[in-house]
Amino acid sequence: MITIEELKAALADREREYRDAPDHFASQAERMQMSPDEYGELVGNDLARIIEDIRDAG
Repeated sequence: MITIEELKAALADREREYRDAPDHFASQAERMQMSPDEYGELVGNDLARIIEDIRDAG
């Protein structure tokens, strides 16, 4: 189970990644072409990767 603290840390890490390299993320135009489910899968996979990294480091 994912804790609120892990989720907050993952969201903060994802935002830092975006600010460091926005070209590695889908543009607004690309996101608008995705269905909500496709976008949710994309972001969900990113957050799962980050949470796994947090757990591995902890």
